[in-house]
Amino acid sequence: MPEVRVNWWSAKPEPGFWVSAGVLALACLGQGQRRTRPLLALVVGTAAVACGPLVAGATGLGVLLVFFDLLYCAVLYTSLRAGWAVSGARRPRSSGWPGSAWSTRAGGPLCSICSACR
Repeated sequence: MPEVRVNWWSAKPEPGFWVSAGVLALACLGQGQRRTRPLLALVVGTAAVACGPLVAGATGLGVLLVFFDLLYCAVLYTSLRAGWAVSGARRPRSSGWPGSAWSTRAGGPLCSICSACR
């Protein structure tokens, strides 16, 4: 498959077409679940990214594009808490200053910049 790839081991031979297509098919299997079950789709995409170096010795650009799309969807289409956990970000604490973007309401800090946290 003539595509851009990240070679992990220089001693390993070039992967065949069916190996690369199988890893890409595994990555695309998660695309069908990206909106309804985004965390399951991310797990399938992560398995494809992990299988690439183990089976083929390389990770194709198509597999990486699918994986990053699944990562984006796992943050966008899940709950706020799961989105924070997937992104690895920490929720900022309230600064305590009046008029700050983060304020404490109903027992927890909520963003007052947009209506997504309300």
